[in-house]
Amino acid sequence: MYRSPCKWTRLAVVLICCITGRDCALVVLPTGPTLINAFVGQNVTLGVSISGVSAPLVSWANGTLTLATWILGSTTPPVVASASQGVLSVDQSGSLVFWDVPLSYNGTYTVTVTKVGVHGASVDFTLLVYESIMDVSLNTGLQDAVEGGPPFTLSYSSKQGQATASQWYFNSLAVVQGPQYSITEKSLTIQKPSRNDTGQYEVVLTNPFSTATQQRNITVLYGPDQPVLEASPTKVAFVSGETLSLSCRAEGVPAPSASWVFNGHALPTSSTGMLHLTDVQPSQGGIYTCVLVNKKTKNHLERNITIDVRGLSGSAIAGIAAGIPCGFLLLIFLLGLIALCYFCHKKKDRNPRYPVSRAVEKAVNKQPDLTTPNKLLLNGLKLPPDYDLHQLQTLSERAGTLPLGTVPKRPQDLDVMGRWWVLLCFVLRALQWALTEAEEWSVTMPSEINVLTRSCVVIPCTFTHPPSHDPSQIIWYSYSGTKYPIVYSKRPEDVIEPFRGKTEFVGDVKSGNCSLKISHVLPAMKEYELYPWIDPDTVKHKFYHKTVKLKVQETIPAVQLIVDGNPKEGETVHISCMVVHTCISSPPTLSFGDTSGDVQNNQTDLGQGYWRTESTISFPARASDQGRAVGCWVGHPGRQVAPTWVEVSVHYAPRSVHVSAENSTTLVGENVTLECRSDANPSSSTFLWYLQRNGSVRTLTAREDSITVTDLLHGQNSFYCMAQNVLGMANSSSPFIITVEYKPSISPESSCVIQGHALRCWCKVRSLPSASVEWTVDGTDAHAALSHVEMFSVRQNHTLSGELLFNMTVQHRTVTCRAFNSHGQQEHTLLIKAPPQNVSISQRPLRVLEGQSLTLSCSSYAFPEVLSYSWDQVYQDREVQLSEGSDRLHLQVVGRHMGPYRCSARNEIGQSRSTSTLVRVDFAPVISPASSCTLENGQVRCECVVESYPLAAVTWTAPGVQTNRMVSMELSGSLKSTLTGHMWNGHDHLITCHAANKYGQISLQLTHKGSSATSTSSLAAAGCGAAALVLLIAAILYCTQRSRENINPLVEVELKGDEQEKGDTKYSRTMWF
Repeated sequence: MYRSPCKWTRLAVVLICCITGRDCALVVLPTGPTLINAFVGQNVTLGVSISGVSAPLVSWANGTLTLATWILGSTTPPVVASASQGVLSVDQSGSLVFWDVPLSYNGTYTVTVTKVGVHGASVDFTLLVYESIMDVSLNTGLQDAVEGGPPFTLSYSSKQGQATASQWYFNSLAVVQGPQYSITEKSLTIQKPSRNDTGQYEVVLTNPFSTATQQRNITVLYGPDQPVLEASPTKVAFVSGETLSLSCRAEGVPAPSASWVFNGHALPTSSTGMLHLTDVQPSQGGIYTCVLVNKKTKNHLERNITIDVRGLSGSAIAGIAAGIPCGFLLLIFLLGLIALCYFCHKKKDRNPRYPVSRAVEKAVNKQPDLTTPNKLLLNGLKLPPDYDLHQLQTLSERAGTLPLGTVPKRPQDLDVMGRWWVLLCFVLRALQWALTEAEEWSVTMPSEINVLTRSCVVIPCTFTHPPSHDPSQIIWYSYSGTKYPIVYSKRPEDVIEPFRGKTEFVGDVKSGNCSLKISHVLPAMKEYELYPWIDPDTVKHKFYHKTVKLKVQETIPAVQLIVDGNPKEGETVHISCMVVHTCISSPPTLSFGDTSGDVQNNQTDLGQGYWRTESTISFPARASDQGRAVGCWVGHPGRQVAPTWVEVSVHYAPRSVHVSAENSTTLVGENVTLECRSDANPSSSTFLWYLQRNGSVRTLTAREDSITVTDLLHGQNSFYCMAQNVLGMANSSSPFIITVEYKPSISPESSCVIQGHALRCWCKVRSLPSASVEWTVDGTDAHAALSHVEMFSVRQNHTLSGELLFNMTVQHRTVTCRAFNSHGQQEHTLLIKAPPQNVSISQRPLRVLEGQSLTLSCSSYAFPEVLSYSWDQVYQDREVQLSEGSDRLHLQVVGRHMGPYRCSARNEIGQSRSTSTLVRVDFAPVISPASSCTLENGQVRCECVVESYPLAAVTWTAPGVQTNRMVSMELSGSLKSTLTGHMWNGHDHLITCHAANKYGQISLQLTHKGSSATSTSSLAAAGCGAAALVLLIAAILYCTQRSRENINPLVEVELKGDEQEKGDTKYSRTMWF
């Protein structure tokens, strides 16, 4: 294919580059990652660095759609597709800029940079645009999860945002792919549901910019299981007339419904599966069937129980008949005993004030000391007051009217039989008193009561009396062994100290209320035992056997301060302050200090003389109230006590979630312990951890509030956590960034490019803190090996450029980059990239005959490797491209005049060409028809022009010619042999030229031209022609030499033929290509 205009245009560009010394290889490199994650609405730049040529055409495309074009450095604005205007633009470096990138701009973007005459270059970028994941829902469809049923699928969907990763959890444990669970892109399938799969399922969705969580409780339906059948009461057999119950229960979800069937008839059954049978008869014995049905799954199960019902036996009937007469006999005996007791009671002599029998009088008379009653009257009761002392007291000494009459008189004479009757009557009388009189008179009051000094107390007291008695007066006494001190009477002057003026009857005699109030209790009242006496002048009952003891104390009763339950945030807090007291008329005062809220007060009768004063304050629960101390101040009469405190516990979901650690900076290989802290009550029990780095978010497997991280990567590692309690969950609002510092690491991608004398190197370093860089070129400082040195760094991408001062092959050049910071250093020898060097052509086989085939191979030194080859054949002043792609050129049939050939090798840096190479083809001699002889004045001159390879040996046959000289010389690939001599007259003028090499021989008889004039004119014409030809060749060579001086130095190539067979002559020639 002939492409002369393109060839000359490309040649012109190459000449311009070489003349100006510019770098003519087009280089396009990304300035950052080619995979870019962006959040919708952000500004995004696909950055590129373009070098090598000036004013190239930059074109950005999405697939086959061209988005923007611009000539780099041009003052003309870029041309942007109409659909993308306002979204896309091209900046001064040729980078593509997205403004408020929409979600629809996901895709692959290709930048192509071209320049006429220079191989273009391109780079691909992948842009992924995300938005926040929101409104996630978990769906199950209309299917229920049933134990033993088909697989159950739980799928998620979101109204906004696309997740790049998802993680499923069951009861806070990560779900993994296996026989039980099948996880697809957006769903989780339980292959064989069972009741153990009931619980909370959670999916955590993440993309590089957001995380979302959704939960759902799944209940697996099952049952009914094997039921439990019971009969109550538990018996082998039931008797007619008895009542029994049958229960049937079984596990299942939902709870199975139970019904009872007997003899094919459904029986009324309670919702709990109970069957009640009353007054059962033998006909009701038999098999009872319980039918259990799961209304959701429609599964049912039946189980039987056998009930045996029997009638009354003969022995049972006989026992009942014998028991009736025995009951009548017992009743007659009890009636006779009562009549005997009544008869004895009528015969007994009674004293109206002191109903003591004669036996008692006799026992009293026998006592030497009449101050103590006989023990027969005590029987564990309190002693009555001393009678004699009472009689000896003056009126002023007596505390009040004695409830007893005079001392019984001593009898003088009793017979023996009377004594026995008296004793019997006394026993019967005591029994009668216990059964009648003692039951008619009773006093109910506490045995003791605790009273705070300076407070008041109301002693609760009630009494019962015989129906025949109408009570009218109550007097309270203090129990004493010597007298009857009065603590309350309608006559205040009869009241003893310290009760005088401090007691008040607050009961009602007619209604049986004998309560007494003591105001302003004094310490002197301690341990007093008080008792009431109803109508002491007429009632003989001894009330002092029932007393109440005053336990006067200085210690203030304990205060109860209680928070009602555990309120949640937004609910109402109820705090109750309670104190027990004995004075309902002047109860303690309760106050909550500066705590504001709705306060309600209440008094509760606790009985036994005690009251409880309660004050309740209510206010809305806030999270800030957690741990708040609320005090209650209690004021008793005459004193103020210190407050009692209680802390409020408010339950609320986690808030203020954040990650903390001791340090935010560490070194590579060190461990870091992180804690997920949150403000929550109850404390957070479940935690999730997220790690964001390099634009992606990864969910960690840890579920504790504290984790130790061991695999931190270089640079920044951002940690988030989620805290959850029973009330809810919350994520940390900002990341905790751990910066991992490390010594420099030079990327293997670091390299250099040499084009001509221009050197440009890139040293890509990763380090923290940023590293400093030193350059070494060919073992010396860069400033010593280069001119026009430029060094600059952008985000630890360090660049060196300059002109090489020393001419060396690429293989022998070295460029070293040394990066160092406070943690260490690294030195790296950069790979040097250049267009292919030492491009040459080799031939196989080395010797080939005309008509055979051969292969030409193109070889070079190249880094990076050669991408493609091309072959050209030179025809006079033009080149024709033969093939492209392979480093080999196969010539099937070769002729003697093939070539010269050139090969070109191209890599990503540039292209280089070999010198013109001729194909060496062997062939037998061929004598040119232009060979001839001339004769002038008897002198003959013959020229024989022979073409052959290897060169042929030329011999002459010239009869009649005296040979003076034979000369052979190589000229333009041919061999010309010249014969000169004197031709004798009369001989044959036939002269023959013979040529031979190892492939053959040939002879040609030459003719000579006759006349000298003709010869002279021919020689003159030939001379002129030769002179013109020489001048033309000289002009062509001179132009060619000048042209090649502007492009490439002339190369003198010495082509040496292979060794000839023994005796062959070696020829050499110098040619210009």
